[in-house]
Amino acid sequence: MTADWPEPRLQAFARAMPWEYRLRNVSWDASVARWRMEAATTAGAQLARSALLMEAGGSREDWCRTLATWALQTAPVAGWWVVGSAQEPWQAERIAAGLPAPMACFEQLDDVSINTGVADWAFTARAGDLLHPSLAWVLANSAAEEGTGVCWDWLEYTDSETRFELEARYRAPWRDMVRELQADQRGRAFALPIAAWEGFPSISAWQVRTGQASAVDSNIHVHPEPLAMYRRMNSGGDVCDPAHARDVAANYWGEPFAGYVADAGLAPAAAAQSVSVVLMYRDRPALTIAAIRSVLAQRFVGALELVLVDNASTPETMAALESVLAEAGAVARITRLDAPGAFNHSAQAMQASEVARGDVLLFLNNDARLMQPDALDRMARWARLPRVASVGAAVVDAGGSVVGGSMRARRLPGAEFNSPVEEACGVEAAYARQVIGNSFACAAISVAAWRALGGLDMRRFPAGYNDVDYCLRAVSLGWTHVNLGDIHVHHEVGASRAKQDEIAQKTWLRTRYPWVSTRAMHEYSREVLGVTSPALPQLANDAGTRFEHAIGEHVRASFGEDSAIGEARGFA
Repeated sequence: MTADWPEPRLQAFARAMPWEYRLRNVSWDASVARWRMEAATTAGAQLARSALLMEAGGSREDWCRTLATWALQTAPVAGWWVVGSAQEPWQAERIAAGLPAPMACFEQLDDVSINTGVADWAFTARAGDLLHPSLAWVLANSAAEEGTGVCWDWLEYTDSETRFELEARYRAPWRDMVRELQADQRGRAFALPIAAWEGFPSISAWQVRTGQASAVDSNIHVHPEPLAMYRRMNSGGDVCDPAHARDVAANYWGEPFAGYVADAGLAPAAAAQSVSVVLMYRDRPALTIAAIRSVLAQRFVGALELVLVDNASTPETMAALESVLAEAGAVARITRLDAPGAFNHSAQAMQASEVARGDVLLFLNNDARLMQPDALDRMARWARLPRVASVGAAVVDAGGSVVGGSMRARRLPGAEFNSPVEEACGVEAAYARQVIGNSFACAAISVAAWRALGGLDMRRFPAGYNDVDYCLRAVSLGWTHVNLGDIHVHHEVGASRAKQDEIAQKTWLRTRYPWVSTRAMHEYSREVLGVTSPALPQLANDAGTRFEHAIGEHVRASFGEDSAIGEARGFA
């Protein structure tokens, strides 16, 4: 028995796990040890076997790289099938690389048929996908636990001769339906039992996630990292089909959707009939006037109301506001409230919500401005959807660059005086997506949602973190939040109130919502992670030979000279 692996296969194995190398700072030897341990665990075990359905297409290099990562699975597999071609692409190159032959080729997607006696589970991949070596092992474990489907994490990558770069992480189980509707997720990162593949290729990732593509009593297993697959970036090729996206959205929310904007996704077809904009202020008339004017500039055909809550402003401020309020009276109903005494944002919001007449409330800080004329209409449309607790927008700086938007689960909570959430920033804040919460500096909430969730907690959260409490409370009760990253709001952060110590509020949040840190594992994010060529294992020449012999020795010790499992791994 020898361990004569071709160089391309070794390189593919090295690149199949960049996640461990870059973020976990795990050595190459430690990664190999993990592979050996899992391979030994599956030796002789009666495990479910998975089938790889390879979509025809792609370059020779990408095709062989994906097959190599499949051949390097730690658990026994059923084999692989070609889908979309009557003949195997790159057959000569596959043979030269020492990779196993396909079990069959299906010219049409509808022709896919695999005997349940040959394979137990199946999933699809494209040329260039790098399959984590643990993938088949995890699928086998899920099958043993009587799972009816499995979803897992996937990342997009670009590579060259000198660099391997991860562009974005799509975290299982795609709870972010809004983001998903902007890109075609069909066929990505999920597996089903062979018996459930009836109707392929109409099966979509969202159907698996919601249990619609398997048994009625679904038991969908979700595996976040380190299990992942790495998919080559495909610029412009993965935009979701508008008709498909509309159907998915209508099924998911139970409301019709219309229109399609590549950057913004879909919009609910039904507009809000009336909106009450709640604006609380104390002096700073220039900022307050700018906020009011941004509301008056909105193209909203429904009934518009301005609910202004004054927290003991000076007579000079009131005089400065009179002219703009006279102008506003021709466009919107004006409701004015007084809230004297110490600043209590929660109490003022609750006071305003009691008198507001709109179907949707838009909370807008007096130091914030809506930057687009359709912002109010679009936010209100989303806010009135069932189980949507709030709708937010992206925060931009004076130059129009996105600097924040919404909340995300804090990846490293740290000490107790840290909030369990942090502001989303960077590229991810520019996309429409579902989030863990929205800042009340600009948030649209239906009156029905506001009342069902109890509004803001005036006692524990008089000012800061009241919006965090509302949002986490909603999520814990099964509601969701939407942030429309293509809608911009300019916010003079900190201009509306002074900083203060709120450790009591943050501690309360940490103890009341301990699940938030787990939620961080399921949020979409864009994280550019570069792995330069020297960071990859040196597998050529003598280094590669030492690796081959080290693996070969372990396989001989674990499986024996004549082991069928050892042969399946390519060692015989």
